Amino acid sequence: MRKENEAGQTAPPIREIEARVAFYDPLLERLQRVVSEEEPTGENLSAAVEAAEALEAYYTGDLWKLDFAADEAGLLPEALRRGVLSEDGIYNALEAFRDWREDAAREPGFTVSLAAADALPVLFFGVAAVILGLKLHSAVFFIGALVCLLAGAGKVLWKLLLALWGRDVPLLGAQLRVLMPAGFVLMIVGAAIADRSLVRALLHQAVQMPAALFFLLGVIGLVGMILCARKFDRHDVRGNWIEQIINAFAQGCVMIGMLLL
Repeated sequence: MRKENEAGQTAPPIREIEARVAFYDPLLERLQRVVSEEEPTGENLSAAVEAAEALEAYYTGDLWKLDFAADEAGLLPEALRRGVLSEDGIYNALEAFRDWREDAAREPGFTVSLAAADALPVLFFGVAAVILGLKLHSAVFFIGALVCLLAGAGKVLWKLLLALWGRDVPLLGAQLRVLMPAGFVLMIVGAAIADRSLVRALLHQAVQMPAALFFLLGVIGLVGMILCARKFDRHDVRGNWIEQIINAFAQGCVMIGMLLL
């Protein structure tokens, strides 16, 4: 129960305040560290957005005012870390975060043109995988291909939202790490349980001309992607464009090969 002070007023719940300050203070420190020391990436951008939203809700609500008043009254223990209760701490961190997020929108990987270019290999891969699923007569493979296609489309949408409005949707950015592996697993299972005669027939057709030529070009393109990943820095605009063009070429060749089977 809350105790009353000598004036008959209800005393603030000190333990609740201590727990709240102990929760938000590391959140503030983490946000300050990320925006001051790290380059924007998909993972730290999502984490920073979550931290900023939580801190802003706390700072603009009544709880921060209550906690600040308790600190001003000397009711909090001296050992408690309380940077989050400084008058300008959260405000300055949120302003720095907004500038940092605008920088993320200007990163090569988050421009509208590159995000749109990224959609091409996603589309080509999805079409190729769906075609193969239909040719294998495998519902499991087909579902896996659709999951991969949706995962790639979600990542493209995430980049477009960042580029156009600087708006980060963490779920769209993070889903690829879950859905893409799940889709590939379904595709592998679907291929494993497919009719062996269909699989052998497709493999035989894949090594025949002209399909074999396009599959070979696709493999060469994928090797080129690996070499580009090693050579170019992700901040290199020219390098990003080269990678996207090679990726679109490779995936497009594989899709044409699938259409020729």
